[in-house]
Amino acid sequence: MKAIFSFAFTPLLCALFLNLAYPPFNISILAMFILVPLLSSLRLSHRHRFLKGWLAGFLLQATAFYWVFGTLQDFGGQSWFISGVGAFLFWAYHGLDIAIWLWLAPLALNWKRPVWQAISLASLWSVIQLDLFSYVFPWNMGAAFIGTPILGQSATLWGDDGTSFLVTAIGMTLALVRQQAEHRRWGWQPLLGILLMCVGSLIPLPAPDRELRVAVVQPNLIPWAKRDMQSSFEIFEAHAQPTRTLFDRVDLVVWPETALPLPLDQSPQYQDALQTLVNQLNVPLVMGTMGSGPDVDSYTNEIWLFAPDSNPQRYIKRKLVLFSEKLPWILSWAQWFDPNLGAFRPGNESNSLSFGELELIPLVCYEATLPRFVWQFQGNMIVNVTNDAWFGKTKASSQHLQLIRGRAVECGIPLIRATNSGISCWIDPEGKIHEPTALYESATPIYQVPYRAALHPSLQKYGGFALRLFYWLIASASIFLGWRNRRPQRVSVEGPES
Repeated sequence: MKAIFSFAFTPLLCALFLNLAYPPFNISILAMFILVPLLSSLRLSHRHRFLKGWLAGFLLQATAFYWVFGTLQDFGGQSWFISGVGAFLFWAYHGLDIAIWLWLAPLALNWKRPVWQAISLASLWSVIQLDLFSYVFPWNMGAAFIGTPILGQSATLWGDDGTSFLVTAIGMTLALVRQQAEHRRWGWQPLLGILLMCVGSLIPLPAPDRELRVAVVQPNLIPWAKRDMQSSFEIFEAHAQPTRTLFDRVDLVVWPETALPLPLDQSPQYQDALQTLVNQLNVPLVMGTMGSGPDVDSYTNEIWLFAPDSNPQRYIKRKLVLFSEKLPWILSWAQWFDPNLGAFRPGNESNSLSFGELELIPLVCYEATLPRFVWQFQGNMIVNVTNDAWFGKTKASSQHLQLIRGRAVECGIPLIRATNSGISCWIDPEGKIHEPTALYESATPIYQVPYRAALHPSLQKYGGFALRLFYWLIASASIFLGWRNRRPQRVSVEGPES
C-alpha cells in the first residue's frame, strides 16, 4: 500500500494543481507547477516513467472531465456500465499526453545549464500538447491566466499557446534552478519569463468608438427535449417569443447553437418565418442551426445571419468535435449502432458575417477553444454560439468559458457568447466576463458592448508564431542531443523519488 501511495502521490499532486488553477477556484499561478511534481520521476526507467506520466494524465482528465460519465449516462442514454467504460477510455486516451512527455523528458538533461533544461522540458511539452496530440477537448495552461491582472494580457502578444509555453517554462525554471547547490536564490531566469508575460499588458488597446446593444436568447432547452419531446415549431417559438419583446431595444439578437435542430437550408418555411421576424423587428438575427451535408443522411452545424430585407448569410462549422460530430475512420463502424453518431461534415470557408459596418467572426462551440483556427478570421466582434446543456450542472460550463476567453484577448475585440442553458455573457478585450447568466435558467440578457469600427490588427499571430518556432527548435535540438549522446545521463534533479 505504501508503494502504491508513493507511486501515485505526484500524479495526484498534478491533478490537484490543475483543478485549483481552473474554475471554480481560479488559482491561476498553480498552472505553472502542474507538471513540476513529476520532475522527481526522471530517475525512473522508461517504462515506469511512462506509466507514472499516464497515471498523472489520467487523474488530470478524470478529475477535470468527470462530467463525461454523466453526459454519457444522462444525455447519451447509456447504462452506468457503458458510461463508465466510455469515460474510462476517454480519460485513459487523454492521459497519454503526459505519459509521452515524461517518457521523453530525460532528453532535456542533455543541456548543461538548468535553465536550458527547463526550457527544453517546456518545449517538449508544448510540442506534444499544442501541436501533436489530438484532443477531444483541447486545453492549455496559458488559458488559466486569462482574466488575471497584467499576466492575463500575455495572450495579446503571445496568444494562449505562447502563454502556455511561457507558463510551463517559468514553473520548470523555478524548480530546476532552485535545486542546484550553487544557487542560493532563483536568480533572474524565471523573472525573464514573467516579464515576457507582462509585455502584453503594455500593448495599448484601441479605444472603442461604437456601442452595440446585443440581446442573447437563452431558452434552456435540454438536448433530449430538442430531439425527442418538442416539435420544431415549439423549439422555434421558445426562441422567437422572447425575441419579439425586444422591439426597439437592441441592435442585434443572438440565438444559441442548433436553435433550430433541423436542416434550415431544406426548410423554406422556417427561413421565411425567420426573415419575417427580422423584418418586423428591424433587427438582425444571428442563430445556430443545422444544414444538410453533401452526403445522404449527413448534416452540417451552421450559423446563419438574417438581416432586414437582405438575403441570409451562412457559416458552416469547420472544426468538428471528435467522437460526437465526427468519428475517426477506425471507429466508423459505430454508425451502424447509432446513425447520428459522426454524421456531421465540416465546412471549408472561414468567412465572416456582416451587416452595416460590422464584421462578425462566427464560431460554433468548440471552435472558440482553438486559438490558431481563429487567426484565419478578421472582424470587429466575435459571436460564439454553443450548447453546454450536455455537461449538466458541473464545472464543465465554467471550464469551457475559461478556455474561450483568450480569443477576445488575442484578437483585441469583444466576444458575445450565446448558450442554450448558460453560461451566456460577453467578454471584453482584457478577458473580463460581463453579466454572465446562470446555469439551467431561461434568460434574455441585453448587453451594451463597446467596439471599434476599424478592424484591429492582431499581434499575437506574430508573437505566437515566434514562440512556436522557438520551442520547436529547442525540442528538435533536445532530440538531436539525445540521439548523439546515446548513453546514460546523470540526472541533475535532486530530491527523493515519489
